[in-house]
Amino acid sequence: MNRTGIVYDIQKNRAVVLTSESEFIIIKRRQGMNIGQQVRFENRDVFNPNRKLFLNAIAIVSAAAVFIMTFLYFQFVTLRNSGSIYGYISVDINPSVEFEIKENYRILEMRPLNEEGKQLTRELDIKDKKVEDAVSELIRKSIEMGFIDSVDERIVLISGALSGEKSKESSSNEKEETRLYRLLNNIKNKIDNNSIEGHIIVVGSEERKHALERNISMGKYGLYLKAEKLEADITFEDIYDMSVAEIIEKLNKSESQELADVSNPRTSPVPTPSLPQRTDAVQGSTPIKTFTPNPTITDVWTGRPGTSVLPTNTPVGSLESTTKSTATPTGMPTKGSLKIQYYSKAEKEIVQGIDYSFRMFNTTNSVIDLKDVKVRYYFKEDVSINDMNSAVYFYSCGNEKDVHCKFYNLSGSDKANKYLEITFRSGSLSPDEILYITALFYKNDWGKFDQSDDYSYNPVDSYVDWENMTAYIKDVLVWGQEP
Repeated sequence: MNRTGIVYDIQKNRAVVLTSESEFIIIKRRQGMNIGQQVRFENRDVFNPNRKLFLNAIAIVSAAAVFIMTFLYFQFVTLRNSGSIYGYISVDINPSVEFEIKENYRILEMRPLNEEGKQLTRELDIKDKKVEDAVSELIRKSIEMGFIDSVDERIVLISGALSGEKSKESSSNEKEETRLYRLLNNIKNKIDNNSIEGHIIVVGSEERKHALERNISMGKYGLYLKAEKLEADITFEDIYDMSVAEIIEKLNKSESQELADVSNPRTSPVPTPSLPQRTDAVQGSTPIKTFTPNPTITDVWTGRPGTSVLPTNTPVGSLESTTKSTATPTGMPTKGSLKIQYYSKAEKEIVQGIDYSFRMFNTTNSVIDLKDVKVRYYFKEDVSINDMNSAVYFYSCGNEKDVHCKFYNLSGSDKANKYLEITFRSGSLSPDEILYITALFYKNDWGKFDQSDDYSYNPVDSYVDWENMTAYIKDVLVWGQEP
């Protein structure tokens, strides 16, 4: 029987396909297959056709991934505002170029932002090309023209912003914001394959507007705002003259110094408060790669590879009115240093996988080393902690493999009898920045959970501050209420 679907991921000799029935199916890879392509296949092309339970669970879980794939699928059968502006992608080498893109990520218009950009884009025809291909073509031409050194400076800054309308929509619905992050990651992945060191940064539509008013790319303007927060020795005039590589090097040093200050405080240690009792800890094992459509997500930039730059919630006003934050080292983690926002993306209480995707804010004036941070999700379930597993599909501050998950039994509470603890092997969170996690946990036999009485379950339709998940810095509770 012939079936159709969209290619979601490609892994060696296999391809993960999203069907019109919202199932993820793994089929044999054929020559010429590309991500996003519509393909036809038969049952004989399917690997392990009887194992579909977890695929349906994954479809429930990763809202961002499903949103992207569902959009790709339905664009084959409906027309969707193909001429409207979705957002902007800016490329900074020394030439600076900005692309205006449609909702299907194809180029509407290309704009050089300086004289070098004009030289680079001359005779370059990329209208209606995919933005990933357009950026790759731009970088190839930059190498040919000598803007990118063949040996030394191979650093490229890719920045993104939603259009004004999409940005307004994103204030109440974070799906567009997630799509933009993933698009930038895909571009970074593609250029990294060409031995280019890619760094990405997301800016708000207001930040982009201020950048254009000052005749500078939104990417460089984002770096300047980052420098202000870290109190790095970089003036606005320096931004015009310095290369991207020079700016990033200075920011690396400033961020490393601030982390060193926070890690070596001169204040007295604080006693650790009592924590939930742990028994029978078990580490979640790695999901079976054959069946898990696990997208490749690479580092997002915050001044050094492996950490994330995400936009602040507060719109950036005029440059003159921007206030510097004071990074005062402290050895005392305080209540409210971190803030967690969470909602369950699953519409039903009975599910095969519990989606604990969340975002976390640094509300302090100092960089927080994520290796010192723990997050806990509490639930009730009559199953052994040895019979559950966890999968992380997106970590905005690094590679998803750097997120470590363990299940624990919890005694002494009638609101929960277990919790999942999430820790981080890498990454840091600068003031006002946001960490994103997309993940779920499940039973090894893909049996169902009843979330209705889970302490951390939050059946709303958008992110809200959620104190039924807890966060700790150096084992000190800084967010939430333990059950």
